[in-house]
Amino acid sequence: MGLGAGISLSFTEAAFERDTFTPASISNLGSWLVGNEGKTINTDSGTDYVSAWEDKVDGKIYVQNTLAYQPLNGSDHVDFRNLNALYRKDADWDTSSDGQAFEGIKNALVTHNTSGSAGHVFCYVIQIEEDRGGSSNGFYQLHNQQYFDDTTPGAPYGNNISGGGGVQVYLDGDFFYQSGATATATSFNAGTSAGTEMDYDTKLVLTFRYEGGTNGYVKYYRDGTELTMTTGATGTLGQGLVNRLASTSNNAGFTGKMYEALVYSSDMSDANLTLLHNHLKEKYSIS
Repeated sequence: MGLGAGISLSFTEAAFERDTFTPASISNLGSWLVGNEGKTINTDSGTDYVSAWEDKVDGKIYVQNTLAYQPLNGSDHVDFRNLNALYRKDADWDTSSDGQAFEGIKNALVTHNTSGSAGHVFCYVIQIEEDRGGSSNGFYQLHNQQYFDDTTPGAPYGNNISGGGGVQVYLDGDFFYQSGATATATSFNAGTSAGTEMDYDTKLVLTFRYEGGTNGYVKYYRDGTELTMTTGATGTLGQGLVNRLASTSNNAGFTGKMYEALVYSSDMSDANLTLLHNHLKEKYSIS
C-alpha cells in the first residue's frame, strides 16, 4: 500500500491469518467447546456443577443429568473429576419427523474419518491434575465413541450395536490411543517414561492426528511439537463417531481442567495445524 514520498507498508499473509484466525477458519470442524461459553450450571449445596456444555458448531449439547457424574465449573474451563462424563445429544430432536411414537433426546454423534479415508484431528487444551502412575494404574479418556443404529431418519431407535475406543492417554509410559469402527491405533515409546512430556498440573495443547485411509500415519503433538513415537506410527482405523467427553469408569476418566475441545472430521494441512496450535498457545498463554 503506497503512502507517498517513498513510504510503503506491507502486510504479510502470516500476520493477517494470525489476527483473523479462529478454529472455525479450518474446514470440517465437527465439534467445538470453549470453557467460558455455553455452560448450563447446576448449583447443589453451594457447589457449581456443569450439567450441559453447548457445542459452538451446531448448538448440540454435551449433557449429564446425574449429579454424581457432573464435572465442576470453572470460570474458563470445565473441571473433570475422574468419574465425570458428558454425552453429546440433540435436545431439539423432533421425533415426529421420523415417524416414531415416542419422545426423547437423540444421540448426536460427531462423525470423523468418514468412510475410513478422511482422517481426523482432535485438539484439546487441558491440564491433567492427577498422577496415576504407569499404564497399569489407569488412563485418561478424553472422549469416547459408540456406534448406534438410530442415526438414519425413519429407522427405529436401536441399542448400541458396537463401540468403545476413543482417544486416550497414559500419563506415564508414553501410551496414546486413537480408535475407529474397525481398529485402534496404539502408539508408545518402549522403555521410556512420558512424565516429562505429559506431566500433570501443567496447561498444554494436546493433539491427536490421523491421516486416514489404509495404514495412514498416526501423530501426536504437545504444544505444537510432534511427539516421537517408536511404536505404532501408522494404522487403519475406520470411521469413528464421537459421543462422549471423558468417562464414568473409575481410573479411566479424565481428571483435570478442559479449557477447549475441538474435533475435526478430517485431516488438515501442516500449515493449518500450525495456525491452530499457535492460536491456542497464544490464547491460553502456553509457551
